[in-house]
Amino acid sequence: MSNSGFPVLTRYLEARYARDLVDDGKLRLGSLGVYQDMERQGTDAARGDSLEGHMEIAVDRYVRSEPARKHVHQTMAKLGLPGGTIEDCFFSTDVAPLTVLCMSEFTSFRLAKHFKCSAGVRIIKVNRFLELITNQLGNEYEFCGIGRITYVRSRALLLGDPDAALSGGETKPERFFREREVRACWRRRDGMGERHVDVTCPALSQYCILLEFK
Repeated sequence: MSNSGFPVLTRYLEARYARDLVDDGKLRLGSLGVYQDMERQGTDAARGDSLEGHMEIAVDRYVRSEPARKHVHQTMAKLGLPGGTIEDCFFSTDVAPLTVLCMSEFTSFRLAKHFKCSAGVRIIKVNRFLELITNQLGNEYEFCGIGRITYVRSRALLLGDPDAALSGGETKPERFFREREVRACWRRRDGMGERHVDVTCPALSQYCILLEFK
């Protein structure tokens, strides 16, 4: 696993779940499908993003050429997400089957209040932390990587990038910029998705520091 580039990240949680992670190395990974359901049901008011779990890839004006189309589909196949459509130089696909761990580059009382969490966990040596999770998940899962969420005023802005032949990633509305969210993603090698994956790895505890927001 290559270096994540994030020396320290924070995961905001309810106090009991934060203690489970810090004391026993227990955490639950969710799927983007779960977050989509929460959005539709209105149970995640802190987010309010109807396109949660939807990956968008914008390509340049030569997308209609066969080499460009092939490049787009090959990229999505590497992510284990075949399918999708290409319309007006825009490629989109549903990434709901991906299993994710959501964290933030910022640690603050304001963000804890925003997420309605009384506690959190500061994760140090992020690369090693993710490696332990990947090992615990076993051969059924493949680590897809870790990256920042891109915040945009309009998702259509991705189409205005004249420099890149292919750019992609998860986006969220600009109003959520203060979250500075970072997501690590895994996918099942058989292409199937699970709503939750529970991980127990006591070694995770040594990379966790408990935070309390009161």
